[in-house]
Amino acid sequence: MTEATISDVLSGSAQWCVVTGDALDIIGSLPVESVAAVVTDPPYASTGDAASFVSREGVAKEIQFYEAWAREHLASWFRLMGPRGAAWFTVDWRGAMAFDLAAHRLKIKPPVVGVWDRGGLGMGHVLRKVWEAFVVVQGAEFKRLLTDETDLWRHEWHPANRTSMHGAEKPVPLMRRAIRLISLPGDVVLDPFAGSGTTGEAAIAEGRRAVMIERDEQFAATARDRCAAVEKGRDWRAPLQETLFGAAS
Repeated sequence: MTEATISDVLSGSAQWCVVTGDALDIIGSLPVESVAAVVTDPPYASTGDAASFVSREGVAKEIQFYEAWAREHLASWFRLMGPRGAAWFTVDWRGAMAFDLAAHRLKIKPPVVGVWDRGGLGMGHVLRKVWEAFVVVQGAEFKRLLTDETDLWRHEWHPANRTSMHGAEKPVPLMRRAIRLISLPGDVVLDPFAGSGTTGEAAIAEGRRAVMIERDEQFAATARDRCAAVEKGRDWRAPLQETLFGAAS
């Protein structure tokens, strides 16, 4: 079966697609105001590992580098969304401050910061980490869809809950909640850092269309398998059952 393209999703002839490549390059090639929302889990400001932008080899661990990076991506997202769109994404506390400054410099509404209480006991020395931040950035003409949502979200999540090899995987209920907050059924949701496809699974479950961009081909392949299974109502982690006519479709 031919893989769906971004054009297929934007036209409504496909519900989702996964594209491998650099997010900024791909976003720059897309039509203005072609998506309704961005829901994503970008690299954090300082995790001390490969998931962090500022800890990459050859890049100084200074927050201004991350702010410049955040500003470039935030501008690209709003080019695609226009003033009626909104973005939701997870961050660490340094990242939340960087995106606040980036929004100010872009003359975008100040981000609203919330807390995701993931429970359990995370890493840490004096204090064990049990929370992460998330940010909502609204366009000038964004109209809120919910009036009773709080800034504290509780969705339990531990490393043992991961369903893929991606170290920064997030729970599907968290991403479904984010999608409901800033988009409507049938809208196109963009995830420029798709990872293993959690946002895509959440978007399909919520009746949205999803454009996913992932630079790592291995994770992109996982995201494709995941979304294809979810679209057919299958558990993507379960092996296909053999039938008299070969593998199940």
